[in-house]
Amino acid sequence: MAPAAAIVLQDGDLRLRPVRLPEDVARAVAWYRDPEVLRFAEGPGTPPYDPTMVERMFRAMAARCELYLIEVASPHGWQAIGDAALCGEAGTPIVIGEAAYRSRGLGTRVLALLIARARTLGWSRMVVTGVYTDNERARRLYERAGFRRCGE
Repeated sequence: MAPAAAIVLQDGDLRLRPVRLPEDVARAVAWYRDPEVLRFAEGPGTPPYDPTMVERMFRAMAARCELYLIEVASPHGWQAIGDAALCGEAGTPIVIGEAAYRSRGLGTRVLALLIARARTLGWSRMVVTGVYTDNERARRLYERAGFRRCGE
């Protein structure tokens, strides 16, 4: 089943806008070269992504999910800081790619926007998959939002 058409989701100075391909790939490449992002999002030992790999990942996700770029308002306009997706049973990944924006509560706000969107779509359940055991920040984020750990 194809995803619903993504829309812009906004909470004040934070917004999720649909990823535009291939234009947004260049913004995301640095995130997927960051060892911390790779360790927590893709698993320990994951080698850095190149533009082709990021575009392939985004295209695959966009085919089955609502895929968003996370942006924050700045004096120079909207600045991309990460990506997130609403994927039904396939998960709800959130990546804050810019290190300066991690641990500032933005993941909580992003997740709230995704949950509200899922409710709008009539979903009665959301799933999070693939949170690595040592990714304590992500585990706390999802558990605070009401998700239950089903396995390890």
